[in-house]
Amino acid sequence: MATGAFVGSMVAGFLGTFIAGGSPQGISPLNIERLVDQSGMIFAGKVIGVETGRKDQMNLYVTYYTFEVTDALFGVETDTVRIKQYGGEADGRSFYPEGVPRFKIGEELLVMLYPPSKVGMTSTVGKGQGKFLIQDDDSSRIKQVANAFNNKGLFRRLRYPGTVADESWAAEQPTGPLGYEAFVETIRDLIITLKKKR
Repeated sequence: MATGAFVGSMVAGFLGTFIAGGSPQGISPLNIERLVDQSGMIFAGKVIGVETGRKDQMNLYVTYYTFEVTDALFGVETDTVRIKQYGGEADGRSFYPEGVPRFKIGEELLVMLYPPSKVGMTSTVGKGQGKFLIQDDDSSRIKQVANAFNNKGLFRRLRYPGTVADESWAAEQPTGPLGYEAFVETIRDLIITLKKKR
């Protein structure tokens, strides 16, 4: 019946909007404090598994990603993490929600993920804002991080600027790659400030 298809599309649309952490109108800009505050898991690691090709129990397209954890910052207590994300492939078809980052085997990342939903799904906070690619600087070989927005707006309107490890970030509002070690130190301090006091 058409009704079943209509209900299914409505469920998929609902999940696409809210599991992905965005709004139908677009992506709300989030600073580093809001990214950390909305996260259920924060860790750095390497993508070691990508599984799709079938729908879940709710008949939704899904992909399972497995990460080897190198820095467990919040909400992670194991050496590997496996997440379920809305969007994937099945029966010769595919569907991926617009703006929701996908992951590739071998990518080295720092990710901030929403707490799992009632159906066990998650995604990066603020869509591309919560996925930080880790790369070595070409000249210095120092590890750096950058998200899909080139870190734009991460340090705007901070309530706790004293948690920022590099004072120039809060003062100058930089865009572009940021040093990994100082970025992780900032996240750790924000976790203590925003989450451990609750």
